[in-house]
Amino acid sequence: MFGKKTLCAICGTKVSKSLQNQIGDGVICLNCGRICKKSLMETVQTISSAWEENHRRYSAFNQSMAITNFGSGYIYVDNSQQYAYISSYKKPKQEPIIFSFSEIEGYRIEQVGEKTISKTKNKGEIGRAVVGGALFGPAGAVVGAATSKTQTETKTVGGVPILYIDLDLNGIKTTISIAHPPLQASQILDSMMNS
Repeated sequence: MFGKKTLCAICGTKVSKSLQNQIGDGVICLNCGRICKKSLMETVQTISSAWEENHRRYSAFNQSMAITNFGSGYIYVDNSQQYAYISSYKKPKQEPIIFSFSEIEGYRIEQVGEKTISKTKNKGEIGRAVVGGALFGPAGAVVGAATSKTQTETKTVGGVPILYIDLDLNGIKTTISIAHPPLQASQILDSMMNS
């Protein structure tokens, strides 16, 4: 029926049909689906186990470093256990996905929503019209102006940088992301991947 809700197979929360994710053997909510790519190949058992491991990691997380800049997101690091997580907030609003340095498969920073603006200018239009008009009269002025060089200037403006980190959490593939990553994000992630 319209608006019928189903229970999430992981946490038991009621989920409306429009917000549920179908996996191999059940339905999960958006929050529980953050830890996987919501594939039909995933099972309730594997996702439930991944969340149990994440809870264990989160409770044992001992922050040794927080990387941020004014107005940016955060990368929290536990160097002793080689764990990390990302967050848009100083204090995460929900339990973050804790990942081991060795689970990082790759990362990328993309500009989302940027625009390309082109501006065309006619260079030398007036000077060529004056010379053409002096030599050949009004018709020469028109032809002189028409032969001016056009110059196109293109620049990219706006957009929001988004950091995407591809992870393999014990066989479960997922991608986590934050907007406005810290400026040092590439350096930090490279050092994690090389440790």
